[in-house]
Amino acid sequence: IDGNPITKAEIYLAERIFGGCVVCKLAKMTETTSSGPATHEPTHPGDLIEADIIFICGIMFLITVDLFTGFGTVFHIKDRKAISIREAINELHSLYTRLGFPIGTLISDREKGIMAAYNGLIPPFGMKQIFSSPNSHCHTIERFNRTVKERFRPTLMSIPWLVPERWYKYLVGYVVNSINVTIPTDPTATQSPY
Repeated sequence: IDGNPITKAEIYLAERIFGGCVVCKLAKMTETTSSGPATHEPTHPGDLIEADIIFICGIMFLITVDLFTGFGTVFHIKDRKAISIREAINELHSLYTRLGFPIGTLISDREKGIMAAYNGLIPPFGMKQIFSSPNSHCHTIERFNRTVKERFRPTLMSIPWLVPERWYKYLVGYVVNSINVTIPTDPTATQSPY
């Protein structure tokens, strides 16, 4: 824009630090949410897990949340290709298996990469896949995504030196871990930390 003192580089930097535009966020919030087709209540860790792909500062992650415990995990993925997502889901499966909790059902929106990874590429491990209906999202993982993004920005800004971008993936992991260890102030509260 002629006469505007703000450069494209400054706008790009602001978007990387503060996230996308308000209109985009509001548009996403007005879409319907769903936990997918009718599912049962989770009975143990790993029984029902919601998954989604999230971008933070242009870096892509597969992020999950266990619906029984609220335990979140995040895996850096290099692209949306099925093979990258398959590797992340294999890591997720390995984590839960090591802890003695096989994954029962993985719930996600209709993300093409996740759908392609599941259709024929992911070894089933006895795990079912449920996709939400078109134009809807899984509400728990969407709230978790928003919480991670909201906590990432102040965490990044609170570091008194310039953090190299290649370290952002570790900082996102730190944020997810800090959410996992959040202890509610009221032990009888049933509201999750996100």
